[in-house]
Amino acid sequence: MQFNWNIKTVASILSALTLAQASDQEAIAPEDSHVVKLTEATFESFITSNPHVLAEFFAPWCGHCKKLGPELVSAAEILKDNEQVKIAQIDCTEEKELCQGYEIKGYPTLKVFHGEVEVPSDYQGQRQSQSIVSYMLKQSLPPVSEINATKDLDDTIAEAKEPVIVQVLPEDASNLESNTTFYGVADETHLVHWIDIESKPLFGDIDGSTFKSYAEANIPLAYYFYENEEQRAAAADIIKPFAKEQRGKINFVGLDAVKFGKHAKNLNMDEEKLPLFVIHDLVSNKKFGVPQDQELTNKDVTELIEKFIAGEAEPIVKSEPIPEIQEEKVFKLVGKAHDEVVFDESKDVLVKYYAPWCGHCKRMAPAYEELATLYANDEDASSKVVIAKLDHTLNDVDNVDIQGYPTLILYPAGDKSNPQLYDGSRDLESLAEFVKERGTHKVDALALRPVEEEKEAEEEAESEADAHDEL
Repeated sequence: MQFNWNIKTVASILSALTLAQASDQEAIAPEDSHVVKLTEATFESFITSNPHVLAEFFAPWCGHCKKLGPELVSAAEILKDNEQVKIAQIDCTEEKELCQGYEIKGYPTLKVFHGEVEVPSDYQGQRQSQSIVSYMLKQSLPPVSEINATKDLDDTIAEAKEPVIVQVLPEDASNLESNTTFYGVADETHLVHWIDIESKPLFGDIDGSTFKSYAEANIPLAYYFYENEEQRAAAADIIKPFAKEQRGKINFVGLDAVKFGKHAKNLNMDEEKLPLFVIHDLVSNKKFGVPQDQELTNKDVTELIEKFIAGEAEPIVKSEPIPEIQEEKVFKLVGKAHDEVVFDESKDVLVKYYAPWCGHCKRMAPAYEELATLYANDEDASSKVVIAKLDHTLNDVDNVDIQGYPTLILYPAGDKSNPQLYDGSRDLESLAEFVKERGTHKVDALALRPVEEEKEAEEEAESEADAHDEL
């Protein structure tokens, strides 16, 4: 199984770190702002009478909406005299049917309408006011603007806050061919990929608004966590030559540890020991960091980059200590011992990958514990079947596709390369049937239940006899 990195998860982690700054801000734009409040009754007429509308579908209680609210107000103020572009809000706690019609599944959701209520496009820009203004102004312009003078081109590039893609036409290229090399583009996909690579800075900053673009590149992401601009500038001098050499293979970014230091935990690093440098392979989800037992040096950064490029870097494995004694019937797995237990060819091993805060995990725990008890209390069954659990928030595992919690996977004896994902009901009978049908040993936990009940009766009788003896 290949690990599929969940972009939304980390992007939300990064952006959530800024929500404390938005605690006093309001999701609902003030009445005197230029953000238009839309309802079911006014929505269609407003959309069809305005060429370009950025519509925010939100909930007043949403923390991200509270952070975005003032940015929308600021953007609307800048655009107040622009007849082509408008900004609007739809409160989904009030306009439920309207929001359901656009399949709004999370808040805030930003959609761009172009004079029609059907098939809006998703907003793809950053969520600061200037970025919103820039993005929406582009919506009112032709996809490609023609520039006829060198000065106009120079001015456009100088004023641009984002990368500018310039196409030089054949007739103009002929005048420059003596000192310039030109290439033609034969494949649209390759062009888009090239633009995506070249539009990223060699060493840019990352936050909740930029993470998605880096994560979607699906290449390793190297972080330098800095506390001040002096640290960042010093790191840039070391990193930029590597970033230029590895362009399109590794993205290098700076992260403001004062604002987003808690993200270090997601990378198996200590947020208290700064600055730090770590590389995250987004495909395998492995993290490679400079050890934090001493102060970070330029040499440390250089060595880790070189080892990573050469395939010689050792990943950081997040793991709880290996238990000396298994205190529960459900076998406690940890990162360091995961493979040793799971890939024991003699046993069917069912693993529940969970998070302590997960409600579904808590609700299924009694049934899972009962299943483990049935196997563990039978000597023959316990030699063939292991029922285990692993806290995925505290332990890393390689090559396991964990999309949500709980994720249950059975690793059959003698067939470990063919793990079985469980997607049925989370009751005892269904779990037992899954292990029996998909496991190699075909042990039926439910058939062990009478034996278990008999043992409990015997233990209860012995306990009562002991009590009589004491009397």
